Amino acid sequence: MRWRSLSIRRIAARFLAELEEEQQAENVWVEDIRTKIDAAISASEQTSPIDGETFVNQILERFQRDLV
Repeated sequence: MRWRSLSIRRIAARFLAELEEEQQAENVWVEDIRTKIDAAISASEQTSPIDGETFVNQILERFQRDLV
């Protein structure tokens, strides 16, 4: 019976360690995304706005250019 409780404790400890590692990785990802969003906001404040049609056309042109 003792070996079984040790195994359960090891499994639980491993699970908690992996959960903490995953949460830390997610926190890094969230901070990275926040940084990118802040940079995009800053860039958008320094450039003149474009309408949606122009934006979509520019993306389509890039796709067509990159396919060639």
